[in-house]
This record gives sequence, structure tokens and C-alpha cells, in this order.
Amino acid sequence: MSFYQKTPKDIRKMREAGRLVAQSFELLEKYVQPGSVLSELDKITEDFILSKGAAPLYKGYNANNPKQPPFPGTICASVNDEICHGMPDDRMLKEGDIIGIDIGLRLDEFCGDACKTFAVGKISPEAKRLLEVAEKC
Repeated sequence: MSFYQKTPKDIRKMREAGRLVAQSFELLEKYVQPGSVLSELDKITEDFILSKGAAPLYKGYNANNPKQPPFPGTICASVNDEICHGMPDDRMLKEGDIIGIDIGLRLDEFCGDACKTFAVGKISPEAKRLLEVAEKC
């Protein structure tokens, strides 16, 4: 792998990839609510990313290990006390949950990748404080 100084065009493309990740989070915000199913949030995100000419970064990832099944989703969805890289399966969100959603994508030859934690409905004061402190950090 060679490293090189990024050109202004490269930096613009990196920003576009990051902006698309941010737009994906904005889209998801209205869908993260009690009763939402993780696999449905995954599908919404994948459809949006593909519609913008980008490709999901995590889907199919297996670290070139044939013994490891490929990651099944476009997003990583970690609910409550799951640390990270949770599967976007058929679990349903409940009032009071918090969910960390990771989104990674490739746009042209550049990647955008970030995680955001959402409150699901009304959350406990402790969970609210956790989100506030984490965001501040």
C-alpha cells in the first residue's frame, strides 16, 4: 500500500463519502422508533446508499477467512449493552432502547464510515446522560 498526499479532488471525494454517511443517518432518524426491525433499517440504508451510486462497505466482509461467514448487513446495529458490530437481524426495537448504528460505504474509490447512537422513544435518565456525555467526548 502506498501513501500519498491527498489532492484537493481527493479531499472533495472523501467529503462526499462522509456526507453520504451523514445523510444515511439523517434518513434513519425517522425510522428508529419502537417497533422498528433491525433488518428493515438495514434494507432502508442499503437501498439509499445504492441509489446514490455508492456500495456498502461491510456487507460480505469476512477478512478473507473462508471459515468465517461473511457479514450479512449494510449496517452494524448494536442494541443497548452490545459493544459494537451487532448484526442487523430480526430483532425489534423497544421503547427505551438505545442503538448504535455503524455505516460504512465506498463512493468512487473513497470510504466513509461512522457510528451514531440513537434513542428509541423515551429513554431513561441514565441512558440520556450516557448519550450526552458520549457525544460531548
